[in-house]
Amino acid sequence: MQNGNAFHGFMEEALAYLGQMQVMAYYRQPLPAEADERLAAMAMRLLVAAPEEREQFQQALAPEQRSLFGIFGHRAATLAMRNGEREWLLWGLVGTAVSNYTIPPKRNVEVGLAVFHHVARKLGVNTVDLV
Repeated sequence: MQNGNAFHGFMEEALAYLGQMQVMAYYRQPLPAEADERLAAMAMRLLVAAPEEREQFQQALAPEQRSLFGIFGHRAATLAMRNGEREWLLWGLVGTAVSNYTIPPKRNVEVGLAVFHHVARKLGVNTVDLV
């Protein structure tokens, strides 16, 4: 399958999955949950996507779907700390970036990012070298 077709398939599957999720239901799930694994897989795929593919994915997301990525970001940081796995921290940052694609006025994004810096320090990871 050509890369463009593979990404299109990824987008369709991801949007269908996200369309079935409810923000509060995900928020209430215990850690770890199957949804965390699915969102981590989406973050991994976005890390290797071309910039125009990431843009296409971002534009296709509904606000509720974007919120799921925000929740995932902090859940992933928690999983990184619990498991001592820096990959979860990176995937959580991707989720946070997706959720903050459009930053509303007065949103203090720096506060939300502080948890990632804190976890990185606890894990002994230089935040500059995380990627």
